[in-house]
Amino acid sequence: MPPPSILSAEEHDVLDKELSVVRSMTDSAAVLFTVLSFCHVSNAYNAKWPMRVPVAVETCRTLLANDPELENLLILSHKEGKYSEIRERPLKTAYATPYRGHFAEDFLATLSELDEEIQNGEKTVYAKARSLTQSSAAGKSRLLTECGRKTFTLPICLRRPGEPGYPLSDNEVYTYFQAYSVNNNDLSMKSHIATACFIGAAHKTMLRWLKKRASDDMTADLHDWWYRIMEQEDTDNGSRKLFFEEVIELANDERNLAATTQNSPKPTPSSGVESEDKSLNITDFAEKCYEKHAKKSTEDLIDFIDGLDHQAKKPLVVTYIDEAHNLGVLYWILLRLLGRQDNYTRAWWIFLGTKSSLEFYNPSPVDLHSLRLRKELAQFLPPYIAFGFDQNVIFDNPDQAPMTATMGELQSIKHLCKYGRPIWNAQYREGAEDSLVGFAAFKLINCARLDSRETDHVFSVLSQRICVDTVVTSSEATKLANRSVSEYMRILTGFSSDGKSFYTYSPSEPLLALGAAELLHNEKDDQDLAKVLNTFSHGLCKSGLVEKGLIGELASRILFIVARDRVAPLKRNRTPDLLQPVLIIDFFDTLFGNKSWHSNEKHPNGDHLRNALEETYINFTHWILTRDSLPETPSKTLLANLWARGAALQCSFNQESLDLLIVTYTGSVVSDEIFDVERLSAMVVQIKYKTKADTKAEAPRNSYQPLPYIVMVLELGNESSHQTIPSRIRVTSPPPDVVASQFEDLQKQWTSALQLLQEYKDQKLKPRKREVGKDQEEVRLLKDVEIKRLAMDAYNRYTISVRGASPEVYGVLKKANIAEAFATLLSVTLPSPTAHDTTIQQMKPLERLGATSAHTDWMSVYVVGGPEDSEIAIDSEEATSSDQMVVDS
Repeated sequence: MPPPSILSAEEHDVLDKELSVVRSMTDSAAVLFTVLSFCHVSNAYNAKWPMRVPVAVETCRTLLANDPELENLLILSHKEGKYSEIRERPLKTAYATPYRGHFAEDFLATLSELDEEIQNGEKTVYAKARSLTQSSAAGKSRLLTECGRKTFTLPICLRRPGEPGYPLSDNEVYTYFQAYSVNNNDLSMKSHIATACFIGAAHKTMLRWLKKRASDDMTADLHDWWYRIMEQEDTDNGSRKLFFEEVIELANDERNLAATTQNSPKPTPSSGVESEDKSLNITDFAEKCYEKHAKKSTEDLIDFIDGLDHQAKKPLVVTYIDEAHNLGVLYWILLRLLGRQDNYTRAWWIFLGTKSSLEFYNPSPVDLHSLRLRKELAQFLPPYIAFGFDQNVIFDNPDQAPMTATMGELQSIKHLCKYGRPIWNAQYREGAEDSLVGFAAFKLINCARLDSRETDHVFSVLSQRICVDTVVTSSEATKLANRSVSEYMRILTGFSSDGKSFYTYSPSEPLLALGAAELLHNEKDDQDLAKVLNTFSHGLCKSGLVEKGLIGELASRILFIVARDRVAPLKRNRTPDLLQPVLIIDFFDTLFGNKSWHSNEKHPNGDHLRNALEETYINFTHWILTRDSLPETPSKTLLANLWARGAALQCSFNQESLDLLIVTYTGSVVSDEIFDVERLSAMVVQIKYKTKADTKAEAPRNSYQPLPYIVMVLELGNESSHQTIPSRIRVTSPPPDVVASQFEDLQKQWTSALQLLQEYKDQKLKPRKREVGKDQEEVRLLKDVEIKRLAMDAYNRYTISVRGASPEVYGVLKKANIAEAFATLLSVTLPSPTAHDTTIQQMKPLERLGATSAHTDWMSVYVVGGPEDSEIAIDSEEATSSDQMVVDS
């Protein structure tokens, strides 16, 4: 688990010396602030120490009040002038947070299945070794620590000594391995011997300790004792430190006895498979090293542990190395040695890291036994990437029993930190909420300061707010995705079947979204957001590194996020307080840049809209992309959980009518009010990018919930005014004479009309050729259905049709100083369609449905013989609902 720190180990050493001056202070909170100001992200976020001392000291005072042990430790550290234990304490406490979920059991079950397949000859693998690979803070270390409760594990942490973080470093092991990885030569015989000696010494020492404990206490639970001393005691002064001191002493003794006069073969510059003789040279030597220095001690350990358990299925013994990237070239040497282990030996080695480069998981070509065994490359086990996510929500209510919550609970950091990686919930401390958001911000940009010119930073930050994905086929995009996983919190989600590419994703994590918002709004540079968008446009979109969307969804998501941030109240650090819901009418005022955007002398519907929405709120902080089409009537469960997560929904790119959905809540959002799902509704958005006006827009309607709902149509490519009013923003509202009590009656009338139409059709005894206009009764019933449906849909339905994408329409572009940057983004992501584009679309029939593109130009209109068989448009540009309905006759 990485630390909330931006300091190197050397800087921490300097810190301890500099902090000696605080021993003259008498206020405990002031002392704690001084300590944390150097190493805790909340205070190192925007400026160097000291920063906003009164606010930070008050936060520290709250921390001390809630944690008496912290004050006692602070007093002791204050006397000694050393504060390393205080810096490590939050990480240690977070690491000890109870583990939620069955992920450790799942991982061990996967290993057991693999082990059985290997023993039965059903699977041939390079070695009984596997990488656990995922981005930072995914819970890799914690997963293996939990595995130690289920089976015997030997944990090794190769964190650089003195480097902040948890688990702490096993310094002796780190130093030992570093001595043999300096030459970057994976053919070094000296390194092979040293590594084999370590394997043997580690297993031999583990066996000796277990036997000694068994002889000292015949009733002892050896597994429980071993787990306690290796996983629960401090590594810097406990039994684990003594254990590895013995291991290294024994390994050095064995290495010194292993006399060899051979020189190491030099690495070949060729990337291909070497000749058979050359390949066998190093592999034969590796086999001899393993047999001489590691084989017996490993098998003896397994036999002893087998004797402790009388179950039919014997347990596995798992050795795992945290911070495995510090192995360097020894990683490959270790794998080469482990590949010589007998298939029946139930010993596994696990490597924890964040690398997602595919070449990192393939064995070296020199290890292929011959040119005929080139397929052995595919037999190296792929990384294990499935870790817990959202488990603090899932396992809080495993049976999904109905639950209640207050508005204040849902809008709190304590609630939001349960989503995403478990680190947010583990790090949560009451009174230090801003610190946690700051921590998330720094994790998002690899514990650095946001550089608006750096594509990695921009990609990381915007991915958390607006759902940005890489282009899988681009080599440069692959490198970007790789860096995003290893350094910038992006999740690794899978590998292609041929192992040549991998897939990444930035899932919904409210804490990271809040952290990204703080990074995007720098009070010291009001051009920072514009710089971020320019880097995004030129460095990512124009370069073909990210998916740009289809018809302007990406630009629209950015537009809505900027307006949401601008309308939010400001916190003390002048960043938006996105925990507070905002009135949707204020959101519109901010989006369009004024409060008169809806008013027009010919169409005074805007005042009706403002009055109707005076208690309607939104609360989204980021977007989620769903690959499915939105159901015709979104469930209350979906709406409630989007609200609880603070998310808006980007619908499937193949969904023609709806593109965006934002949850609304009508009623009081005071902190102690009970969250009432019956007060949820939605704003749906359809996005178009073409130069001609488009009057069709469809939206779902929950017929059981007559709350106000809003439909927006964004015609980004059309700069003309509407026909009926001299404006590019047109508002329609339901008839003013419709009252709340009428909705149920309107619904019943529409249902009754549908029933009458169906009964009339059922009365026809047999199909007959109908002539246009002959069946007047059926035509009348059809029209009645249309009228009743229009009346019901018009109830509390408000539409806002917006044309253009200029600052004159979206005033927020000027106020946020991003007008030019947004125009550049549009030009890059949505170039004006050409005749060539139209022809290409015609070459892809039905790639998109509907009449908004040339993909359907080939389609003809077939009729049987009456207007009832045609598509029936309810309204037009001059009508009031911007809707269309098709009635099946």
